[in-house]
Amino acid sequence: MKPTLLALFAASSITVHADLVITEIMADSLHPTLAAPLLDADDDWWELTNTGSAAVNLTGYKWDDTPTPATPSVSLFPPGIILDPGESIIILGEASTNLATWKAAWGLGSSVQVIDRTQFENMGGEPFSGLSLNGDEVNLYDPADNLVTSVSFTSVTPGRSLAYLRDGTPIVGANSEVGKHGAYNSNISTPDTASPGDAGIHFSSTPAQYAINQYFYEISAESPGGSAPVLTASGLPGFLTLTDEGGGMGTLASNRKLVLADAGIYNIQITATSGTKSTIQEYVLTVVNPLAPIILNEYNAVSASNYLNGGTSLVDDDGVPASQDSTFGRVLGNGGQWVEFVVVGTGAAGTVDMRGWTIEIGTSSGSGFVARNKLVLSNHASWQTVPVGTILTFTDKTTAQGGRDSGFALRDRRGTIGDVWTNIWMGDATFLTYTSLAVNGFTVSGGVVSGILIDNNATQFRVKNSTSAIVSGPAGEGIAPISGTSNKEVFELEGHPTPAASPLLVSSSTRFGYDDGASESTFGFPNNWLYGVVEKTQRFTSFTAPEIDVEVPAGVNMVANSTVEYGKVGIGKNTLHTFTIANSGTADLTGLNLSIDGTDAASFSVGTSPTGPVTAGNSTTFTILFAPTTVGTKTAAVHIASNDDDEASFDFNVTGIGALAESDIEIQQPTGTVLNDGSSSKSFGSIQVGTTKDLEFTIQNLGTEELAEIATSIDGAGASQFSVTSQPGSTVDAGGSTKFTVRFAPSSTGAKSATLHVASNDPDESPYDITLTGTGFVPAPEVTVQFPKGSNLTDGSAKINLGKVKVKKSGTAKTFTIKNLGTANLTGLKLTKNGKNAKEFIVTQPLKATLAPGASTTFKVTFKPGAKGKRDAAIHLKSNDANENPFDINLTGTGK
Repeated sequence: MKPTLLALFAASSITVHADLVITEIMADSLHPTLAAPLLDADDDWWELTNTGSAAVNLTGYKWDDTPTPATPSVSLFPPGIILDPGESIIILGEASTNLATWKAAWGLGSSVQVIDRTQFENMGGEPFSGLSLNGDEVNLYDPADNLVTSVSFTSVTPGRSLAYLRDGTPIVGANSEVGKHGAYNSNISTPDTASPGDAGIHFSSTPAQYAINQYFYEISAESPGGSAPVLTASGLPGFLTLTDEGGGMGTLASNRKLVLADAGIYNIQITATSGTKSTIQEYVLTVVNPLAPIILNEYNAVSASNYLNGGTSLVDDDGVPASQDSTFGRVLGNGGQWVEFVVVGTGAAGTVDMRGWTIEIGTSSGSGFVARNKLVLSNHASWQTVPVGTILTFTDKTTAQGGRDSGFALRDRRGTIGDVWTNIWMGDATFLTYTSLAVNGFTVSGGVVSGILIDNNATQFRVKNSTSAIVSGPAGEGIAPISGTSNKEVFELEGHPTPAASPLLVSSSTRFGYDDGASESTFGFPNNWLYGVVEKTQRFTSFTAPEIDVEVPAGVNMVANSTVEYGKVGIGKNTLHTFTIANSGTADLTGLNLSIDGTDAASFSVGTSPTGPVTAGNSTTFTILFAPTTVGTKTAAVHIASNDDDEASFDFNVTGIGALAESDIEIQQPTGTVLNDGSSSKSFGSIQVGTTKDLEFTIQNLGTEELAEIATSIDGAGASQFSVTSQPGSTVDAGGSTKFTVRFAPSSTGAKSATLHVASNDPDESPYDITLTGTGFVPAPEVTVQFPKGSNLTDGSAKINLGKVKVKKSGTAKTFTIKNLGTANLTGLKLTKNGKNAKEFIVTQPLKATLAPGASTTFKVTFKPGAKGKRDAAIHLKSNDANENPFDINLTGTGK
């Protein structure tokens, strides 16, 4: 076997996700097709979004709807188009003459970039590859013809775009829906539903859709031209809490450690609201079992027409000696449709009863895992005591067909290497319970299995026990990693099999996890891979051996050779980190010994040493101190020796900065938001005279010595309106904090301003000055009338045209909304009317005569003309509003 570095191969059936992501496709518009010379807005379009942190120059890029970037069939991007981070661009099938009409249909301004058919035509390539409503694909290539991003789809819903999150995964339901993910209706009769260009309120963050042990999603939403959105959610599972941090930002996070009882699928909906606009980000959150008794190990994505790692029977695509599978050798299709698991139980030696379990093969299209095929394990006695350490493979072909026949313990190396190999042919009626195509999703006829689908298009696996509880997964492409496996590779776990192997981790040079494009294939044998430059083979002796894990803080595993930061520490001072050594193996961890070396080893020392032995499942702690004696950055290496059989020395780095001792004050409000000395202002908002509002401030000591002599004072024109009601502590240790409270209590109306001073021993920020502002008000009502709802009318100048209505007939009643924008009850609401044709305008009285602050009510006006021609009148809304009593509205209409 030869461990190989990751190699990516483009394939038409995969979606490759990079910084450029296809986020929307409209393949069948419902806009009417107009005859020339009328301007159309009904052609196909798709949206490309830059989800990275750097601008992308699209010069030389090309796209088409076939998996071959051949000129001139591709559409060539015109030069000089720059896509900024977070920006979306529309690729449109309309000619340039129709661009303004199309933009107007969606209410898009000049800032939204659109490349139209004419621009592509001017480049000499194909003007625009029409997108089929019965299924098609969009492929984007860079100037070197590398596939950058690709989306394939089957049939579409007319008039509704296919929408994707910014990691390329489809939204729930796949189709755009008004009020979700920024989607809205176009303003053309028979509208389309979509969200081109993100011109309206929308989410700019991608949700984390999988969780294990804990969950964290940093949310951001935007409303161009509007106020920063407010974030809310309802119906969240009890283990999640949404925190709105202001400015359209927030977090959705677990409020406790996730456990097996939380495993399952949850529909999450987060609402962003800006003024009268709102949209929902909807996604499916899947919580997986944190300690699975069986884990996905490997599956074959090599198509029937390809060899492993591509190429010919003699050589790979990359030109190195031909890759071979450990069991099948080098054959087309690499053994067919097969998948491999490892039975890990609780991590200790023993057996697992798997009778009646179900292996589900499927995928996720944005609405959670969906099973395509189900392998139901029978009640055969062999399933009752499956040894921990079993490599369990399932094949759709027998040995004679190019796969492998069924057999338990075909190889048993528990006494040496620790693994057992069992293979099950998917058509075996002894070891599997087959019902029907409808139940199992495949057929077994004449010794041939048909319909199993394990490929490179986001194949995933889930395992249920005999009570249908999900005990493992889903795991596979689309989870970790999101995509990248080609039809010439296998998907594999590059890590040692344990119950804690997370299906959410992607393999890297410093982390165990799942690899999306391994050209190695080890059917029936432990996996091989490169860990950095070190060749690794899966270790099964962990089921009967110790396993060292180092954590900082407790519960968070360190990666070997990673670095722990100590920050800035004053000369003559010291700080420490507490580390945990945990044993996730099944035998005692012994021989623990700490050593420190490296350039600045003298600046670091062992405070308390670990104690051993550490028995299976238990832990010990140790501390390392940083005590610099000179100014500057200090680094060293820490080594932990033990009897772990593959990490006899667990190594990591430590670093810190020696600094001259001094205090350093910083003030925050709210906690986490820094107020700058001398330039920041804190507003208490509008407060009713006679009431108060408190704000809590935090003083943080960022320095390396004690912050002392802390005292507060307030001066300025409005000083009497503000007071410190809870004083801060007089001293704060280095790295520590204290809090104090300031109260605003306006005694009269109008704007108030004062300056808060915080004195201390900070050498250059004493006092620390912050401007305080607030406004006092006396409650008063404030009337407004809206027509239509949400659109405020102007008192005295508003003129509403009720349209043309046949003489002596009643037109459609128009509904007006009265709203109290004030801070006291709006009372005495009553309508009167006058004017030359007042009798022809039938007015109902407001449904409510009194409105509390923020409340609203309605009234209706119906136009019933008595004669032909223009008819006029006025209505007057009486109330206790101080300056708009009455509120006057002019009415007009035409009799016909």
